[in-house]
Amino acid sequence: MYNLADELWSPEAIIKTGRIRKARRVGNKKKAMLSKFTLADKLLFVAALISLIFSESLWFSGDQQHAIFVGLWVPTILCFGIYLKILKHSKND
Repeated sequence: MYNLADELWSPEAIIKTGRIRKARRVGNKKKAMLSKFTLADKLLFVAALISLIFSESLWFSGDQQHAIFVGLWVPTILCFGIYLKILKHSKND
């Protein structure tokens, strides 16, 4: 029986198409992109993500008022991160 997946993912096909090199290039681009963020940027993003998850868990547990309150933290945290970036760039000028 002919199996297309076996043909596409065989070692010969991977070497022939250069998928390994392409995957390495994508991995390097991701590393370069992540290196542009400072520790503060990453922490603020994680805080916003945790706030979003906590808000959704409150919402689905039936506590809609508190979920809306916590959900409003997400844009506030992200805007604070933007404000810090603006301050950093204005000090450099």
